[in-house]
Amino acid sequence: MQEHLLGPMTCLLCDAPVKKWLTTTNGGVGPKENFDIFQCTNCFSTLINPVPVNLGIYYLDYHSIPKGSNWKRAVKACKNRLAVVNGYVGKSASILDVGAGSGTFVAAASENGHLTFAIEQDKSCRENIEVFMPGRVVEDLFAYDKKDFAVPDVVTLWHVFEHIPDPNDFLAQVSRIFPTTTKIIIEVPNAQSWLFKIMRSRWPHLDAPRHVFLPSKKGIECVAQRNGMRASRIRNRDNAAWAAFSLSHFGNRVGESRLVQICRRIVQILFTPFFFLETGIQSSTSTYLLVRDPK
Repeated sequence: MQEHLLGPMTCLLCDAPVKKWLTTTNGGVGPKENFDIFQCTNCFSTLINPVPVNLGIYYLDYHSIPKGSNWKRAVKACKNRLAVVNGYVGKSASILDVGAGSGTFVAAASENGHLTFAIEQDKSCRENIEVFMPGRVVEDLFAYDKKDFAVPDVVTLWHVFEHIPDPNDFLAQVSRIFPTTTKIIIEVPNAQSWLFKIMRSRWPHLDAPRHVFLPSKKGIECVAQRNGMRASRIRNRDNAAWAAFSLSHFGNRVGESRLVQICRRIVQILFTPFFFLETGIQSSTSTYLLVRDPK
């Protein structure tokens, strides 16, 4: 049993009261513990409470680094995210990717003419990024702030924001470190997803305790406004694949056979086209653009 930290019983995004909604079990790496999920009474975002003190134990062997042809396919699969950056920021934008993982997105962005930087806590992932992007990957925002790096046109968080224990503090740091010209793109599971309401504790995007919270559109707007930003939901074709992921990856996925993994992937691919029609406030995942007005 891991130690837990009882946090404030208010929403992480808008500070409104929360109420217990359901209980879920960790279906990923780490101890198989139960976690209570609370829902905000104002913006309907969710959060776990209490939060494990040592979240790191739930990330052991969490990251995988593709090799060879798998790496090339993973880099190519970042085309939709590149399209988002190209369309909303620019085709030669400087990018800081937070929670870069193995580095497939920054690799794809670099290959397509973007000046890229990365923040990643996992040591093996940082070492992998260093191979093709030497000197441009650090562990956190504090380390980035100390470097003489270019000011990014955009900070990207692809399914990373929901892992941050204090999202308000993170946006405050971004506001302090970077000028008002720096935009933020956030891709996250949607707390108001119709699939979440149906699958409840078995919804794979719940992923407690790694996902400390899940935001709604109103929640993102609230936390953005608290930090002098405006948030708008933007189009991202990646969201369809993440919706199909919801159907194909439910349940405990640790230790499953290679055959089961392949079957899950096939189901995800087959269902993805159907979710291109999924839009609006109840979509499975959402992508947001956060901007600040010049002072």
